[in-house]
Amino acid sequence: MTNGGDCTIEQGGQLLNSGVVENTGNLWDYGMLNNNAGGVLNNSGVLSNYGLLDNVGTYNNNVDDTKMYNTGTLENFGTLNNSPFAELYNSGTLNNYGTLNHADMGAVLDNSGTLNNYSTLNNFGRMHNTGTLENFGALNSSSWNSWLDNSGTLNNNFFGRLINHFDIPSFNSGTLNNSGTLDNDGGLRNTGTLNNIALSRQRA
Repeated sequence: MTNGGDCTIEQGGQLLNSGVVENTGNLWDYGMLNNNAGGVLNNSGVLSNYGLLDNVGTYNNNVDDTKMYNTGTLENFGTLNNSPFAELYNSGTLNNYGTLNHADMGAVLDNSGTLNNYSTLNNFGRMHNTGTLENFGALNSSSWNSWLDNSGTLNNNFFGRLINHFDIPSFNSGTLNNSGTLDNDGGLRNTGTLNNIALSRQRA
């Protein structure tokens, strides 16, 4: 399926993909968009999810001014790639059970809703949290250009691992609660509240 215009999945409607969906226009989802195992969803336009987007395959938020707005529920069980210069805005609920790769080179990952990471979130660029970020898996800010800016609430839960490497600083002006593992070899600047009740490793 290729969409270069305007495509709407109405409330109560469903789009099931086991092949390839190419979006270069506007795709609005008010119902259910299921990208099944083996399926590929390539967004090179604007994808707005107000309903449920369930990704078990590969979802590519491609380069150069591509935008994804989630105000509904985005469930990722497969691979979600937020490419260079792409923008992903979550003001709803994003549950990551697979792998979420956030690139550097001008990519935007902005969470003002709820982002639950149960598996692997690789932050290679600039990530902003003004909402609630719950980490139960591995949140890796371990690239030379990684930057995590938290002005909301970041909970690194039991069994969670928050890894902050390299010398570009990550900022906490909100609340950071660590009850898992906080592995800091980089710069972590705190002007908010940091509650550490578990293991942390800070470079001397």
